[in-house]
Amino acid sequence: MKKTIITAFVLISILFIQGCVQDNYGPQKNEMQQQTNHTSIDEYPVEELSEAEIEALGITLNDEYKARAIYKKVIEKFGDIRPFSMIINSETQHADQLITLHEKYSLDVPEDNWYDKVPEFDSVEEACIAAVNAEIENAALYDEMFAQVDNQDIISVFTSLRDASKNNHLPAFQRCSGRP
Repeated sequence: MKKTIITAFVLISILFIQGCVQDNYGPQKNEMQQQTNHTSIDEYPVEELSEAEIEALGITLNDEYKARAIYKKVIEKFGDIRPFSMIINSETQHADQLITLHEKYSLDVPEDNWYDKVPEFDSVEEACIAAVNAEIENAALYDEMFAQVDNQDIISVFTSLRDASKNNHLPAFQRCSGRP
């Protein structure tokens, strides 16, 4: 009986610690779970795209590709470390949402050729600091792109992706870097 109680206590402790680690280094919720409250891209009408909207879709997709390539290099060099291992999947989801918009509007999807163009870092701390800056720049990019778009599906996706960068990715990388 005593052994069962001790085993149960150990298991509960492990689950508690895993929950704390998730809270410290990953998004609070899976981003796809957060986005289920939003209207699906397909539920918005297909509207005419301006040249500025086409350009904004390409610029934002390339920025998501770039972040994913940076995080991939960090993982390859330092191993499957958080928050990079968690957020790289989010970057793929972000790119997929933008690719869905490209496909919806019959636009050519730009190739992801960022891997050989992104830097390598000498330490995890250096990579975390660079990731903080990248997420700040990513959120600012979406804020800038709002002035170029008026299609509701694009605005919805841009809002979701900007908010994920600001509210999930940035805080995780700030904790990783030890910087506010």
